[in-house]
Amino acid sequence: MIWLIVFCVVFGGHYLELVFINYVKFALPKNILLLYFIRIGYWFLCAIPLFFIADFVYNLFSDKTGHLGHWWAFGFFYIGIELFMHAIMQIRLKKSFYNGVY
Repeated sequence: MIWLIVFCVVFGGHYLELVFINYVKFALPKNILLLYFIRIGYWFLCAIPLFFIADFVYNLFSDKTGHLGHWWAFGFFYIGIELFMHAIMQIRLKKSFYNGVY
């Protein structure tokens, strides 16, 4: 069940990243510092539906009812995941959040 929850977050997160890269980014101003703050806010907002989908899957396949935690805490955790993954891409000299390309 944990893998199902992880896949909800991972694949949903990739889809929402593609939406940002292909559509949202072009409507924003070109100020790099403003783009950083908007991107972090976008990650937090994207974490909300991802949390509720993962929570729904947890309740769907679990033998007990409950929830995974707080949605706002998951938002901050998701921002950390994204920053970590973009740091790995930056270390590998790929386009990432830190060099302003993605």
